[in-house]
Amino acid sequence: MKPGLESRVVRPWPGGRRARTVPLMVSVLRAVLLAVLVVLFIATLAAIFSGSTGGLEKLVLVGVAVLVALAVPPVQRLGVRGPH
Repeated sequence: MKPGLESRVVRPWPGGRRARTVPLMVSVLRAVLLAVLVVLFIATLAAIFSGSTGGLEKLVLVGVAVLVALAVPPVQRLGVRGPH
């Protein structure tokens, strides 16, 4: 290859075929994890607003809901490249 042509070559999937399957698998994993977090969050909120839950239990459930909410941004960043 000529020295001046390296910058003009476009490779949409560096690394060949394997590079195409990894982002797909990571996005599927991300979607599944986000779905699990949504179900956990909704179940926690339902338990918090349930009449049969005691005060201490509600406090623990609020803590769990906060932890689940804080877990969402790292899961959303799965498979996303950081700044180079």
